[in-house]
Amino acid sequence: MTKDLEETLSSLGPEYGNMVACMKGAFDKPLSRKCTIWRKPSLLAAATLVAFLGGASVLCLQFSAGAKARGGAVAEGASKKRLSAFMLANEKTSDAISEIIRTQNPDGSWQTDYLTRKNADALFSSRNPAAKLAYRKAMRNLRARGLL
Repeated sequence: MTKDLEETLSSLGPEYGNMVACMKGAFDKPLSRKCTIWRKPSLLAAATLVAFLGGASVLCLQFSAGAKARGGAVAEGASKKRLSAFMLANEKTSDAISEIIRTQNPDGSWQTDYLTRKNADALFSSRNPAAKLAYRKAMRNLRARGLL
């Protein structure tokens, strides 16, 4: 401590000196041994594994409970091979083109600008007359919004 601080401390009284001594002593002691598990790599790895497996089991239980609540829709959807909106543009089947046309908004767009461009490209290569109309609506939407 500096001389100025020692003078201030002595003017406050002896009980403040004891408090400062206790505070200074707190930093001189080694860390407590309460957290020794984290210092051993094997115990740390075991604790991490237990936490990971616990989280995975909770997610599995929630997934199976959700499947039961939907009445087994997971198995039905897997056999039907339902594709997301972003995967439909990559599929060039007639079912995928029909789904793209069905999900088109009245203004000629889809959920996002990216999806609108991808679906327009997929519709362009189709020979379906309804797909040609949907393609023209999509291109009109993209031009009107300045994205072409």
